[in-house]
Amino acid sequence: MKTTQHSEFRIRKRVGVPKKVAPQKAMDAFDNGLRYEETKGKLRRYCDYLYATGNRVGSFFRLTPNNVYVFRGETLLTAIPLPHIYRDAVVNGLRKRTQEQLEKSK
Repeated sequence: MKTTQHSEFRIRKRVGVPKKVAPQKAMDAFDNGLRYEETKGKLRRYCDYLYATGNRVGSFFRLTPNNVYVFRGETLLTAIPLPHIYRDAVVNGLRKRTQEQLEKSK
């Protein structure tokens, strides 16, 4: 997992964590964040909007309850604050994924 200088700066400013914690936040988002395939409805349309408005060729998103992390390969490009209206949808998506994983493990 790599982070660019820009992404570390954005994580520090937008997420509010110290410089040493920025790579850990990126790794956590990469491993545990909500994927595009797991979204639906308004949240999926918001992800489509993000992809269409930026030069995001070859990039993908991971959503956490407060932020959107934009990756290209295993490199974090930037972190964007998630608008409040989508936060419940992300939490519900993460909860649903956890429930499905628990059911599979039984």
